[in-house]
Amino acid sequence: MPARKRAAERSIAVTMEPVSGTRILNGQYSLLELIRPDDASKGTPMIWRVGDLGSVAVAKIWRDNAAQPELRSIWAHEVRNLLRLGGRPHADEVFVRLRELGIDPLGYVVVLDVEGREPLSQALRDRAHHPWLRDLRLPRTRQRLWEGLLRVARGLAIMHAEGTLHRMLGPDSVFTDLEGAGDFRLSGFEWSLRIASALADSKVETDYQVHLVQAPELVGNAAQYSVASDWFSFGVLAASVVAGISLPGATGDGTLGPIAKMVAKAPITPGEKRLVADLLDADPEKRMWHASDVTETISGIIDNLSVGRVSAQRPLYIGFNLSPGSDLSRLIVKASGGQAPAHDPGRQLDFIREDLGTEPQVSARIRPFPHYVLHGALINYQLSR
Repeated sequence: MPARKRAAERSIAVTMEPVSGTRILNGQYSLLELIRPDDASKGTPMIWRVGDLGSVAVAKIWRDNAAQPELRSIWAHEVRNLLRLGGRPHADEVFVRLRELGIDPLGYVVVLDVEGREPLSQALRDRAHHPWLRDLRLPRTRQRLWEGLLRVARGLAIMHAEGTLHRMLGPDSVFTDLEGAGDFRLSGFEWSLRIASALADSKVETDYQVHLVQAPELVGNAAQYSVASDWFSFGVLAASVVAGISLPGATGDGTLGPIAKMVAKAPITPGEKRLVADLLDADPEKRMWHASDVTETISGIIDNLSVGRVSAQRPLYIGFNLSPGSDLSRLIVKASGGQAPAHDPGRQLDFIREDLGTEPQVSARIRPFPHYVLHGALINYQLSR
């Protein structure tokens, strides 16, 4: 009899709807504000802003399911995975820091130390009020956003190196400050490897297209998550954040509908369009899914977006070392096909003027050391100071 009573009490505790003021994890935290309700059909958790003594954090809560006792062992396995990821070098630079992991009468709880950040999804829903998300035609705006996405890509690369898939990468799983500094942190992978499918109805899960666009290979009963499908999700995130695109779901026949056309028309550079298109390739074999390829391409985009035009109102004065023995003179001789010989500095200066044109571009580079580059049609001129 006592055992049945405890079971009934436990069932009541699980089915109760949490409200502000409810205390969790043995009273350590108090629920303050519901950020997003859960969806049992997809295994997505409720997200609450929580407080302890003087600080505010974010808690994700997956409701317990008494009919699936094996979830406890899955939880223990996933906790070990999370702790291992958190111990990787530089993990705090790309992941949201885990403050607490535990089991509560409400369910399975992950408390995140977001350090004042908000879910990116919240900012995207209010995009018109955030210049750092709204003014996408400005290269500086997109440069900051790509810097944030580079953090996410590096976090995803660490997960894959540890043999863990994210499976639910999207705006809900990225936290950011609201100042537009590109200080993104990856989250949302907590317990996502197996617990979501254990909690969700399998049929509904395979049709999950409501909030996230899925890779075509995930549509249907034979869905197989992979590193490539995670990078597809990253491409969807990039298209939404940097190109301002709200993408439709993949269709049952594996096509991506008008996505390619929307990316092609977006006010972004050809390099940005190419990366997004490569990440969203419908064929997982052709898709860009090597982490090093993605991060190196993003780094190049960030460098290129730092290019600024030199206006006539702000002249740029540059001195060139032109002499028969200088590396620059030899390069000009080669680029001009011998028409600007090293012994004729006048012709070499004429070549430089023509090479730079009327609107020369200057970029700031941070690798392999901080410096500026003046971009010509045939030659890139590295500036020493």
